[in-house]
Amino acid sequence: MDASAKFNIDAKLPVGASQDQIPVMMQTMLADRFKLKCHRETRAFREYALVVAKGGPKFAKPSESDHHGVVTSQSDNQITAWARPISDLANMLIGVVGAPVIDQTGLKGNYDFDLKFAPPPGVSREGDDALPDVFAVLQEQLGLKLEAITGPAEVLVIDQAEKPTEN
Repeated sequence: MDASAKFNIDAKLPVGASQDQIPVMMQTMLADRFKLKCHRETRAFREYALVVAKGGPKFAKPSESDHHGVVTSQSDNQITAWARPISDLANMLIGVVGAPVIDQTGLKGNYDFDLKFAPPPGVSREGDDALPDVFAVLQEQLGLKLEAITGPAEVLVIDQAEKPTEN
């Protein structure tokens, strides 16, 4: 089957079917109609560990000023957060670095941070090209760094799929 083939699936649940039954029914339907055969396995993928850099953290304590109800904000080249845990920063960094980020700082509590960095490759913003990348900004402004690591992740591997059968 062509890897770019697309299909619309209109499925009707039997009367009285529970939410817990839906995944099993879907798997059965895909195996029957598409002859889908798959398995799960664990593979190693690139990740980043967010750690405290040499010299220690450089955080602003949460401010008391009004931020107009905005607690976090993110774009291609900026992350802003007020009174948020470091785990929120790690989650926001995932989109920036294109890989999972695990908070290994051991830092507790809430912090303010406002980071502006060069946009990722392929994204152009006038005047932002002169900014340092997110790796440098994290270290300079927050005293944190991203270390490349490899971590396990469960993936679904498709062994076989065919064009679907008719109703």
